[in-house]
Amino acid sequence: MIRVCLLFLSLTTLGVWGKPKEPAEAQCWVVGECLGSNMGVTFTDNKEDCLKACQEATNCEWFTWHSDSKLCNKFSTCPTLDDSCTTCISGENECESDPGSDFQCNVEGECYGDILGTFPNIDGDDCLAECKKNSQCKWYTYYVTQKACLLFGSCDFQAGSCSSQCVSGEQGCGGGVPPVPGQESKIIAITGRDAGKDVELADLPSGYFNQTSITGCSKPMDFPHAMEGAVGAVVNGRVTVCGGRLTGQIYSECYQLDPQAQNWNSVTSPLLARTYAGSVVVPNLGWWVMGGVENLNNNAMTDATEVYDTALDQWNSGPKLPEKLSAFCAVQIDDSRTFIAGGNTVEDAYRYKTYMFDQKQPTWVQKAELIHPREAPACAVYKDNTKLFVIIAGGYNNAGEVSSAEIYDVELNKMAEGPPLPFPLAGARLINDGDNVILVGGQSKAIYQFSGTDWALMPNELKDDNRAYSVILSVSDQSLYGCQSRKNLYYRYP
Repeated sequence: MIRVCLLFLSLTTLGVWGKPKEPAEAQCWVVGECLGSNMGVTFTDNKEDCLKACQEATNCEWFTWHSDSKLCNKFSTCPTLDDSCTTCISGENECESDPGSDFQCNVEGECYGDILGTFPNIDGDDCLAECKKNSQCKWYTYYVTQKACLLFGSCDFQAGSCSSQCVSGEQGCGGGVPPVPGQESKIIAITGRDAGKDVELADLPSGYFNQTSITGCSKPMDFPHAMEGAVGAVVNGRVTVCGGRLTGQIYSECYQLDPQAQNWNSVTSPLLARTYAGSVVVPNLGWWVMGGVENLNNNAMTDATEVYDTALDQWNSGPKLPEKLSAFCAVQIDDSRTFIAGGNTVEDAYRYKTYMFDQKQPTWVQKAELIHPREAPACAVYKDNTKLFVIIAGGYNNAGEVSSAEIYDVELNKMAEGPPLPFPLAGARLINDGDNVILVGGQSKAIYQFSGTDWALMPNELKDDNRAYSVILSVSDQSLYGCQSRKNLYYRYP
């Protein structure tokens, strides 16, 4: 009886043909989120780095990488995979590099073939996700302008055939649909306090490129001089910077980045030299530069404003501010309304006041006061459903740098406490990344995304933590050098 049992055990161990059984194949690069014993999280640039983080962690058996936030979860067990998370990629620690790297992804052009489905009014990130949900889907085409998605069972791909912007890719691609050329995908940070003449680039959190992928973007040349407190905007598709100060000097000169020559060219300058001013781009009007300090010897401030007419390449006097003001923040609410908040005057160092200017009724109107007085705050407009709000964060008060933030309801003209910054910060910038608001600069390398209720730390960061009073802008690849060639490449993104 014992010999029979031993024979049975040997047969079951060796299998029918007397060979050891092959181990079960590892599950790799599966769309979905692991629901198991979480061992911790980290941020990684791509899913392969998330796999590596799992392989290097003791007792890690599974990983899940979130392509939207670049969050990497490590798990000791994974009894369940939730496939409703279409931006999640999961796998076991035995996986190797993703074979999907050979797929054609997000190529400019459109498919002609068997249409499986159409999705109007859909974001680019969701187009590929819909393709992954459909077992018959082989390709997708996303039309950026129309925000429309087509799914295909077969594809006769026609490169560059779109009458408007569109991208196509295979079902096996990872992540979401990246921005096409012309959409903002980069942060550019220009000089700033203690940053010298340095200019650096970083990815926007919604961007799918980094400086090491494919061609990358070449780093622009240093700015012509060190300075802080300048104003900047993208004018006629080019990064433009005016004014600022260095020690005892205030500049009036303007410089524009030539994306081809990769250098800074002197362009038409405003009438007044100023620093710590505010500026906004007003649709159908031009670049509006407001207030600031015009004399460092006596800290003289100005209420003068100027508007750069892009069509005529000239500066014209604009409506005066309601008072002489500097170190405030300014945002363009919509096509006609401009909002400013905080700052300082000669009489009052830290301001509670806010104002709105409407081009339809061209006058400044005082609005709800800030809860906390502040100079050098950062602010940005954002939308929650259909309502418009302005987030005003950080800055200085009489006790030093502050972390408080507040939210202005444009429709109700009310100010409310907002989620505080992770730490006190002044001279930083809030910029828009699509529908998101991004905090960059100040005396910090970190980049945060504002969700409406909190500040989420992003995996990318600046290289320099001396970016207080920098010019920081969101820019498209077309405003930079070495990025445009991406549009003719078949490429993968993390």
